[in-house]
Amino acid sequence: MSRDLQFLTEDFQIDVDELLSICDELGVVMRPFFTLRTPWAQARLWRQSRTYLNILRTEEYLRDQNADYLADILIKVGAQNGPHVTNSIPGNSWHQYGAAVDCFWVVDENSNWSYTELVNGVNGYHVYSKTAIELGLRSGSSWGDWPHIQKPKESAPNKTMSWEDINRLMSDKFGLNEL
Repeated sequence: MSRDLQFLTEDFQIDVDELLSICDELGVVMRPFFTLRTPWAQARLWRQSRTYLNILRTEEYLRDQNADYLADILIKVGAQNGPHVTNSIPGNSWHQYGAAVDCFWVVDENSNWSYTELVNGVNGYHVYSKTAIELGLRSGSSWGDWPHIQKPKESAPNKTMSWEDINRLMSDKFGLNEL
């Protein structure tokens, strides 16, 4: 996983730079937490809150869709524990394409993850989300993921590509070795 904006697509990196600059000008400091996320990292996050049966069903679904590379990753990352983080299985998050970023709000030199807390009458995530939308980006605030901003209007890659194509793209981009 990376926090470096250089891993975003060129046009999205320009948008994010502008978004963060405008937020800074408005007195809201936002910093990247996730940019590019590998399919392995995505699988770990997804598996955190899933039952073994759910994992096996998803593996079977991916294999039925000719997405064996992604199915293998989903199984190979092993058991994970933790809270629910994402609904996106490997290959189906715009993070794997360099087209999404998650940022955190900096308050008094600390990360603040609250989308309800006000500091001087302002919540940084609300400013960040509103500014992103004004720049033509899609904000995760519409589904409760306030740190998330993405370039594509589609909610997920499988809305525009087949699982077989997603599988091929992920395999070509990330290969056999976990990054």
